[in-house]
Amino acid sequence: PTEFTNNDIRVFSNGKTIIADFFLDRSVEAKIEVYNMIGQTVYGNTSTIGYSRESINLSEVQAGVYFVNININGTNKTEKVILK
Repeated sequence: PTEFTNNDIRVFSNGKTIIADFFLDRSVEAKIEVYNMIGQTVYGNTSTIGYSRESINLSEVQAGVYFVNININGTNKTEKVILK
């Protein structure tokens, strides 16, 4: 199983786009989900990532605080982002 640390994944927002940078030494399948403050899923996707960048355009959602959850082989990382 692939394990990762907080330094392996960086999540931030730019306007209404969430950007996730992955610094992994091999390709893995990752499930990326974005939730609003009341726990509703506003985005969900599974893709193969490695040393890469994923951009998630959420122009259709309201501005505010959202949570990005990334699951790789059962290990989760959750980050809070603010969309403007």
